[in-house]
Amino acid sequence: MLACESRVAIIKLLKQGPRKVTEIAQLLEMSQPAVSQNLKVLKAANLVADEKDGYWVNYSLNPIQLLEIRRELEGVCRCKNVECVQTLTGYQQELEAELAWVKQQLAELAQAAVA
Repeated sequence: MLACESRVAIIKLLKQGPRKVTEIAQLLEMSQPAVSQNLKVLKAANLVADEKDGYWVNYSLNPIQLLEIRRELEGVCRCKNVECVQTLTGYQQELEAELAWVKQQLAELAQAAVA
């Protein structure tokens, strides 16, 4: 559903506030049928709501649905970040152990040079 760049562009535009199909089409340099088709998909996914304004229809984002999707995506991202942090922590522990060994070797060499 978000794989289409046009839909992402529409979502970004609707973040600024409700818009009519004609406005979206003009601002994104798309045909009105293309905008309508993309809005239909976004509406089916409950990401966009529509509201009649006389003859026109205003489209706006559904903030609750977007928040739910964001939470899900953050969960996925956090998982990967946790794995990265664990890997980096392991590397850090290895480097600290190696540094401690090098410091010990230098201290022993310094003592041998004084003796």
